[in-house]
Amino acid sequence: MLFHCSDGKLRQACYDSAVKIVLSDSSEFFVRVLHDISQAGVKNISYFFRDKWPLQDWPAKVNRTICAVLDPIRVLSEEGREIVDKIHRESLMTIPVDPLTINNAPPGAGKTTALKSAIRAWTSSPHNKRILVIVFNKSNQLLLQKELAKYKRCCITTLDALCFQGVPRKFDGDGEACAAEFHVNLNNWKFVKTYVPHCKSTQDILIKMKNGGGAGSANIVQHRLTHPRAKHTICMKHKNLMKRSLEDTKNKDWDASLDTFPIQDIIHNVSTFTARRYVCDRDCHLTKIFQKYDIILVDEMQDLSSSQEI
Repeated sequence: MLFHCSDGKLRQACYDSAVKIVLSDSSEFFVRVLHDISQAGVKNISYFFRDKWPLQDWPAKVNRTICAVLDPIRVLSEEGREIVDKIHRESLMTIPVDPLTINNAPPGAGKTTALKSAIRAWTSSPHNKRILVIVFNKSNQLLLQKELAKYKRCCITTLDALCFQGVPRKFDGDGEACAAEFHVNLNNWKFVKTYVPHCKSTQDILIKMKNGGGAGSANIVQHRLTHPRAKHTICMKHKNLMKRSLEDTKNKDWDASLDTFPIQDIIHNVSTFTARRYVCDRDCHLTKIFQKYDIILVDEMQDLSSSQEI
């Protein structure tokens, strides 16, 4: 079934029946789901119309541009839901050609299931694409690896593991790997104990946490590394982080700059997950890894924490 649209184009109906939908303003419509004419349809119509083809040049009675529906719609009929769901799933099977493609749908819509079907198709003949899949935690990685084990052209990893692979290792003069401490969970207590020189005893740390800007200091460091270009201000309490007391004039106010202690040391030693992420971004360490793959997929992007943004 063909339709001559208001923009002068001839399009083919996906299905013979119309789909009942309701828009965000509660208005209901019966609509036709259209797409460009298939190759088989073009061949048949070209044969029928001969020299009068292509029909896309027919002038429209009312020349209006067809606009994409940007507001959410709710399909009422069961048949319509199946039609729209099938279209959505088939769209995910199309190999992306744009630099960035985002597929957004509510939880439970089947994004991951459709993505797995696409991976199976794209990594097999005749496409034979190399695919990198980035997931947000280890459990998702293990689950996908188990389900896609036989597809060797697909690599599944977390962003933290990717950054660990991308950051070059540091070696000392003897060729031995430098054993800088890595903080899996850099909380306020560990940050003060490790990086504030005069806070070594429990009593000193407690005082610093209560009155000297220790509380929330680790969060500031993580935020600065996650959003290095963002403007930031430091309150009076946190400015005293590196001072022995409020009367200390020898030590400067802490401003949480990336080029001053202790953030500079954290970056140099790549001693946190966010430091790895920052160094990978700054020095483009992931570029060579990404270049090995034809397609890079990010699953469950809404569940990535702010320290794992891509």
